[in-house]
Amino acid sequence: MSSMWRLPEEIQVDIFLRLPVNSILSCRCVCKPLCSLLSKPSFIKNHLNRSIQTNNRNPRLMFDHSRYHQHKNPIINSVDYNSISSSAVSEVKVVTMAYPFEKRNTKDILILGSCDGIICLGISSYGNGIDQKNRICIWNPATGEFMNIKLPLSELRGKSSYFFRYGFGYDINIDDYKLVRISGYENCPGKKIEVYRLGSECWRTVQSTDPCIFLGSNCWKTMQSAEPYIFSGRGSLHGVLINGVLHWSGATATTVGTSTKLIVCFDINSEILMDIPFPEETILPLQNCITRREVGMFGNCLCVVFSIIEIRTDIWVMQDYGVRESWTKVFTTTQQTITRDPFFKPIWSFENGDILVHSCKKLTLCNDNNGNTTRKVLFDGINMGSYPESYVESLVSFKSRTYVKQKPTNHNKKKPKRQRT
Repeated sequence: MSSMWRLPEEIQVDIFLRLPVNSILSCRCVCKPLCSLLSKPSFIKNHLNRSIQTNNRNPRLMFDHSRYHQHKNPIINSVDYNSISSSAVSEVKVVTMAYPFEKRNTKDILILGSCDGIICLGISSYGNGIDQKNRICIWNPATGEFMNIKLPLSELRGKSSYFFRYGFGYDINIDDYKLVRISGYENCPGKKIEVYRLGSECWRTVQSTDPCIFLGSNCWKTMQSAEPYIFSGRGSLHGVLINGVLHWSGATATTVGTSTKLIVCFDINSEILMDIPFPEETILPLQNCITRREVGMFGNCLCVVFSIIEIRTDIWVMQDYGVRESWTKVFTTTQQTITRDPFFKPIWSFENGDILVHSCKKLTLCNDNNGNTTRKVLFDGINMGSYPESYVESLVSFKSRTYVKQKPTNHNKKKPKRQRT
């Protein structure tokens, strides 16, 4: 290591930028100068940017195992996508993770989104969703850092017809992460949009569209929206983040009481609501059929799952973001095990043509070969409490100085005594 310090700092940084997150975390423990070098905000940002540019992000999948009916806390698991595609199903290695508030009375966990390796968790102590006495937690599973966010007061939280939508993303204009909450009555155009920035330690409620306090202010911003967008109570709770924009399945209301199905979007940077049309084929009227549209991500593209319940399920991909004519159908199946599930959703697309999907609270590998869909169920016996979430490992910090206590690797073996050399 002594020869390492003889190198110019820019060369040292270039070497460490090529290492994965776990190796950098280990290097931080070597000595204080190295820890200081590898903890600089400029190094953390450059490491994240390099991982994105070189496509060396080591993507992983996070999912929770609900044990609510066993009166036990849920379990959060993580698995490497590369191991899913390159290994036999029985050989896929699942890692059980220590998460914030794991030791407390936790009945339910909702994964509300991820961005740059940071996970947004909704933690419930009652098993009936996020409520006022529970919390939202921002967590970096690679470093163990977390931050507890208290929910703003809402006088309508107990109403069964009142909906909530959440989303999490990064504002490139102010170099800050934001948590978004949209709330209102189901199928009504009136709504409230609240934006939380991660940095400061004060709360603000603003009844306008003025700029928010940037990272460090820990503030919610409230804007009364006049757009006639409506949500139902059955849609996905968290928004799909693509190109700095959150997406939910919704509709737009008209003065005559009708509605048009579309994708409701919220721009993280401009904090403006907008919309994207569904593929035209998915909004045509069908007689005596139950249909459902769910927004997701396929590769790096926006996608829509169009389900004609118990008849057919299609996956449409928007290959050119924002261009309606670029919607393309990439997958279709008539297998009843899939078509009867209204919450079917693609999770990941592999280079060999396999598609990892979430269906009936299970993960399944599908392959559409000449219309014959083959299926392999992964992690059979695990009851997933909510939609799984893809994420990348990163060094991003939000300066909370609170960390999850890591689990010991072996409970039975004693650590060997250190010997002098």
